[in-house]
Amino acid sequence: MASQSGEQTESQSGEQAQEDSVRQVEVCKLWLDQQPAGMRTDTYVVIFYRWLKENRFELLKTGHGDPYQHLKVDLLGLIE
Repeated sequence: MASQSGEQTESQSGEQAQEDSVRQVEVCKLWLDQQPAGMRTDTYVVIFYRWLKENRFELLKTGHGDPYQHLKVDLLGLIE
């Protein structure tokens, strides 16, 4: 029975990781679609964060930590 519980935990972790990957891809796609090159700066991350908070809250990572800092991690490599 203990191994079955462990398998369920691994399965749930895998599902959460997949959902987080899908969420992150959607966030990055929106960022690239909404922010033209030259406007992908830290200042625009704040504006984008506010837009997500008002319009697509489900895409912000919640739980432990600051959702804004999680967003910056999601956009790592895409901020100029």
